[in-house]
Amino acid sequence: VNAEARREDAEAGYVFIRLLINQLFSAAKRRPPVASTRPFFLVIDEASRYLSGDTARILAEARKYSFYLVAGMQGLEQARLE
Repeated sequence: VNAEARREDAEAGYVFIRLLINQLFSAAKRRPPVASTRPFFLVIDEASRYLSGDTARILAEARKYSFYLVAGMQGLEQARLE
């Protein structure tokens, strides 16, 4: 999904991506146990725009469901969650 938005649509794009992350995680939790499932990788470029406290919670549980996040950022200082 290309969520790059014009300035006036930026907030809607951020909300959409956060909802999408939550929905993908919910779907991952309905999958069979890890031993019998293929890994699922979610790749997010410019991830600092879309990460939230919910993302931290998801990452803490995601491995159990073979769900992994690849987050692209310009620098480590952008990885701080608010």
